[in-house]
Amino acid sequence: MGRIETLQHDTVRGARVGRFNLGLTTTTLVWRIGTTLVDTGPPNQWKAVKSFMDEEAVKQVVVTHHHEDHSGNASRVIRERALPLFATQKAATHLIRGHSLKPYQRVVWGRSATCAPTVLDGPLDAGDGYTLTPVPCPGHSEDHTCFLEEQEGWLFSGDLYIADAPVYFRADENLPETLATLEHIQELDFHTLFCAHRGVVTDGKEALKRKHAYLTRLRKEAQTLSTQGLSINTITRRLLGVDDATSYATGFHFCKANLIRACLNG
Repeated sequence: MGRIETLQHDTVRGARVGRFNLGLTTTTLVWRIGTTLVDTGPPNQWKAVKSFMDEEAVKQVVVTHHHEDHSGNASRVIRERALPLFATQKAATHLIRGHSLKPYQRVVWGRSATCAPTVLDGPLDAGDGYTLTPVPCPGHSEDHTCFLEEQEGWLFSGDLYIADAPVYFRADENLPETLATLEHIQELDFHTLFCAHRGVVTDGKEALKRKHAYLTRLRKEAQTLSTQGLSINTITRRLLGVDDATSYATGFHFCKANLIRACLNG
């Protein structure tokens, strides 16, 4: 499908790309701030991402985390475009060694190659007077990082937000870390999120508060039902509804029951 839409907010531009447009998480937004691209999009969308980079005169790239829909073109940025690509130490470790993909991930986003990024250990000069400060935000993945442009109050949030009230969870996500991150992020000074799936969220801090409150409430409700002897499947149906086509298509790697399981384990 290629580029699905182009977004503009102030001086920041974004391109939504994807092979399928079947929901927020099947497409990904890459953002340009200054002369810097935040995230590279999935590997099967290199042509669309490369076109966007050419239009925006991108001179460097930074990735929020190693998942293939965010870093899938990292090796091509380095190899084919000879541009510097930055990642935190934890993300760099994943990019260097690579990671296995589920069948649905290969179909939706494609296979990515390993690469050796430049390790980012402090603020990044993003060009045109902008600075991106890395903020560790584990939970979605251990290497998940947001990038704060403090002067403008902008947070490039990767997969931290996506929705106020998510009903699906990856099998490898960590709910206690996610809740701690959502609480800690409130200490920062920002108002607008540039989400890699939702898009521009102008009430960003409030949106993250709503997500924290929802997950906290859901965890309490799930734990209460568990003490009554109800099974994970029963609790899932009662609180989130039955697992549906998304769950089956992903082999239950991304499903509702994972979220309830995380509520009970954390």
